[in-house]
Amino acid sequence: MGERDLRVIKTELALEQAFLELSKHTTFDKISVQELCDKAMVRRSTFYRHYEDKFDFMRCLICRMFQSFNAHHQDKYDELQPTLFYTAVINDMMDFLLEHKNLSRTVMMSEYHELITQMLYEQIYDTIYAHLVKQQVYPKKLYTEEKRLAEFLSGGILRVLYNWLRSGQQESKDSLCTSINNMINQFIHF
Repeated sequence: MGERDLRVIKTELALEQAFLELSKHTTFDKISVQELCDKAMVRRSTFYRHYEDKFDFMRCLICRMFQSFNAHHQDKYDELQPTLFYTAVINDMMDFLLEHKNLSRTVMMSEYHELITQMLYEQIYDTIYAHLVKQQVYPKKLYTEEKRLAEFLSGGILRVLYNWLRSGQQESKDSLCTSINNMINQFIHF
C-alpha cells in the first residue's frame, strides 16, 4: 500500500511541476492533457486514472497548493484574534498569488476564468468558514451565520485580490492588505 501511495505522490508532483512549467509560456486553455503528460513523463492512461479531465486536475492542483501553503503557515493563524487571523490569511493569499504568478496569469487569461476562480473561491471559503466555526466554540460569539459570512468575506477578498493582480500590483502588497483588514475590522466590529 505504501509503495502505491508513493507512486501516486510522484505522479501528482510530476504533473504539478509540468503544469507550472507549461503555464509560464501558455494559458490553461491551450495546455492539452497530452502535452501535460509528455512534459511530466506520465502516460495519458495514468493521468486519467487520477483525474477526470484537465479541469479536475486544476481543481486538485489548487486544493493541494492551498493545503500545503496553509499547513506551512497555520501557526500564524490566531483563532482568538479575528484581526490577526485575517491579516495572516490575506498576507498568505497575496504571497501565494505572487509566488505563483504564472498560475495567476493563466487563470486570468483563461476563457474558463469563472470556473477556475470558483475553485480558488472554494479554497478561500473553506479556510474562512473553518475559522468562523472554531470561533463559535469560544464564549463571545461574533457571528450568527457562519456560511453566509464566509461567502461574503471570501467573495470580497477574492475580487479585490483579482483586481490587484489584474492592475499589475500597482498598490503595494502591505497597503492593500491593510486596506482589506480595515474593511473587515469595520464589518466585524459593526
